[in-house]
This record gives sequence, C-alpha cells and structure tokens, in this order.
Amino acid sequence: MSDGRMESIVAYAALEGASQAVCEELFNCQTTESTFPILEREGLTGVYQRVVDRASLRSERYIANEAEVGIIITTLKGEILAMDKHAKEIGELEQWHIPCIS
Repeated sequence: MSDGRMESIVAYAALEGASQAVCEELFNCQTTESTFPILEREGLTGVYQRVVDRASLRSERYIANEAEVGIIITTLKGEILAMDKHAKEIGELEQWHIPCIS
C-alpha cells in the first residue's frame, strides 16, 4: 500500500525533465526526505513548487474556495522547500517570522 507521495515526486520530477534513470532512483528511495539530495543534485528543485501549487489548488477546491489556504512544505528539520503565494500573504499579514518573507 502506498500513499502516493513517492509517485507524485517521481511524476513531478519527470515533468521537470528528469531522466528515466533519475525517476527510477527517486522511486526506489525509502522516504520522501531521501529524495531531496537527488532532486538537488539533478537541478529538479522545481518539484517542490509544483507540489505546493497542486496542494494549494486541491485544498481550495476541497473547501469550495470558502477560505484562503496557504501551503508551505518543509524538510523534517523545518527548512522551507516551497510555499504558495497565499502562505506568503498570510505570513506577512500575521507577521510570521519566516526567513523568506521576513
């Protein structure tokens, strides 16, 4: 059974131009966190923004645009990989202390 995270990373990496060999390497990772060095090495960090943008779109659809949703993805250590424009706007409004918006 899979929750689809690895498959999503591989799909977005392919959309970013990853080779089949890199996609297979990513797919064989044991954790999503272990894909990060490969994405960095291959210049595929656009995957992070694709994940955020898709999560934002789906979240807003799920709640029928009744509220503004902000999405931030981080590493397990809390390092920000990507955030959507709503998260930046909410963060500025709420005066969050996030390095990329402070």
